Parts: sequence; structure tokens; C-alpha cells
Amino acid sequence: MFGLFRKKKTAQDEAIADIEYTLLRTFERIEQVADDPDQLSRRMKIVAALAAMTGALRDTYPNFPIENENIAFALIDANASGHQADSDGLAGAIIDLVKRCPSQRKEKIDTMMWTIAPNMMKR
Repeated sequence: MFGLFRKKKTAQDEAIADIEYTLLRTFERIEQVADDPDQLSRRMKIVAALAAMTGALRDTYPNFPIENENIAFALIDANASGHQADSDGLAGAIIDLVKRCPSQRKEKIDTMMWTIAPNMMKR
């Protein structure tokens, strides 16, 4: 009987939940590897997490506001180009963002959104 009063999830609600889950999962993956003593392994895992996140969001939600110039793409590009110092610096900056982030869910989502859409998050 009580199920009758529950709000039914719309497609938009499901999309929002999916996007939030993707952003949170990426945050958690970066958080897990942040203290990995092997710098190369840490960087590669962060690059993989960011590439998976941006690829999944772009493929599933083509109109999702991922900006072409962001720290996630800069790290992926620097890593692919073999610029180790740039890659390590960008990975360190992302780790710093994750470590400094408050533990609230919304803050974690906002942090990951900033990595892919910094201009949108300035508003």
C-alpha cells in the first residue's frame, strides 16, 4: 500500500543518479590510489579512472557539459604524450583536490565535476 505513495523515478532522475554515481565512483578510485607509493602506478590508475569517467559520460550522455579544456583531459594528454613531469604535477593536483575535499557527497560530486567542467562550476 505504501508503495502507491512513492514518487516514481523519471528518466531524468535515473540519469542524474547515474551521473552522480559515476562521479562518486571516480572520486573513490582516486582516493584509493592517492597514497600509492609507486608514482607511476598511482598516475596510471588516476588517468585510467578519469578516462573511463569522461568516456562513459560522453558516450552515455552526449550533451553532458564536459569542457575540452580541463584538468582531467590535460592529465590524460600529458600522460599520453610522455610528459612525465607535467603528468606527475597534474596527478598531484588532482590528488590534492581529492584529499582536501570535505566528506559530503555533494562536495565529492562537485570536485569531480570541476575536473571536467571548470567553467560551469564557477557559476
